[in-house]
Amino acid sequence: MISSLAWVPRGRAAAEPKEYVISEEERALAAQLEGARLSNVTKEGGASTLTEKLDMERYDDEDAMDAAAAEAMAANEDATAGGDDDDVDSDAGDRKINPQTDALLLAAVTEEDFSSIEVHVFDETNGSLFVHHDIALPAMPLSLAWVGADNLSHVAVGTFLPLIEVWNLDVMDVLEPAMILGGVQAGAPGASQGGPELPGGMKLTTDAHTGAVMSLSWNRIVETALASGSADHTVKVWDLSTQKAVRTFEHHKDKVNCVLWHPVEESVLASGSFDKTVRILDSRMSPNDAIAASKLYSFSSDIESLVFNPHNPAQIVVATEDGAIAAYDMRAGDSALFSFKAHSEAVSSLSFSSSVRGLLSTASSDKTVRVWDYDALCKDPENKKHKWVASKEMNVGQLFDCSFYGDSPFLLASAGSEGSIALWDCEENAKVEACFKGRVVDATSGVPESAPAPPPAVPSKKKKKRGGKKKKKKN
Repeated sequence: MISSLAWVPRGRAAAEPKEYVISEEERALAAQLEGARLSNVTKEGGASTLTEKLDMERYDDEDAMDAAAAEAMAANEDATAGGDDDDVDSDAGDRKINPQTDALLLAAVTEEDFSSIEVHVFDETNGSLFVHHDIALPAMPLSLAWVGADNLSHVAVGTFLPLIEVWNLDVMDVLEPAMILGGVQAGAPGASQGGPELPGGMKLTTDAHTGAVMSLSWNRIVETALASGSADHTVKVWDLSTQKAVRTFEHHKDKVNCVLWHPVEESVLASGSFDKTVRILDSRMSPNDAIAASKLYSFSSDIESLVFNPHNPAQIVVATEDGAIAAYDMRAGDSALFSFKAHSEAVSSLSFSSSVRGLLSTASSDKTVRVWDYDALCKDPENKKHKWVASKEMNVGQLFDCSFYGDSPFLLASAGSEGSIALWDCEENAKVEACFKGRVVDATSGVPESAPAPPPAVPSKKKKKRGGKKKKKKN
């Protein structure tokens, strides 16, 4: 299955990723660290729409999870131990990424006992989608966030473990993350002040999460800031330059399934929880002051997804497990701009096109994505029909994530329980084309100059050669 997706902005990936060659000492150390992380599988976590696929009953069984962790480690060792010469991409040209025509899409993949981040390349000239390279993970991934700090290209990964791994996307066959937030190797500087020691020599730091990391968001304005939401009911703000948590917010009473930085106001942070609430706060404040001044929205079901309107950043849209979506203007009161049932099952993901005004997509465990005219919904909130512009079954099982590509106005990716990616250029649909004709805007900034701003404080396992067999499908 694929639990999470993340696009890499055009031109931010290295044109020729490096091939990493490790020493025997590094290999031994990587195996030691991997064993430590695998042995610390937490007893809490998971998203409500993924419960069946994540095998939560087995997850509550510590002995079973320890056995599964050992199996996963063995599978990862087999997958990274080498292979036949035919499996090695000897042609350097096949590794090149064309910044003009290649779009990179990251997928958090779990196949039986093997988990990885697959780096897919979508060649827009011929419509092919293939796995460029992958990164083996020690535990099942739950969340992804692309990180472009210091003009580099990394991905932050949240898993069932209470650690956050940040991997370099421009290095192939790397065995260790560039950094681990919430963990430190025994004997390293600061280890003596760390938390409990884990088998294999890894220690949790005192600022680490104590549960699975279910959600991540990178701050594109303050590039050293990464937010995380956890099954331990907390939201943390991390400083990537020091690899430490600088804020911990304890304003939720259940698992935090969503965190999201505001696209314009760098300190504004939204979070959604299984306690059926959404909070919007100013992360510059002390935790107590921020919570006291925060904006609170309550719902009748678990929060599954959050998204700010890129064309009017004062507005936020919320999706819930009961299939409903609701929109709010943070400058106004608690009344919704609109609220209605959008799918017959849970709405697992929301995504706005950053370059088409009002183009909103929803993905659901009912196996479909739907495209909505957000602006029309806001203008006519009493419309009882709430008819979508277009709906499409993506044929990849229950959908757990969807995301518009920021550099292509109508290109939508979705994925879910069957472990495949489906791409849909929704402009090919006549109704979508007619509805959104003339609404494409300059996506270089993502936010039109005329948009009102909110207040400053809101109280595969083998690489595929280009032109070879496609691993995933394009709808």
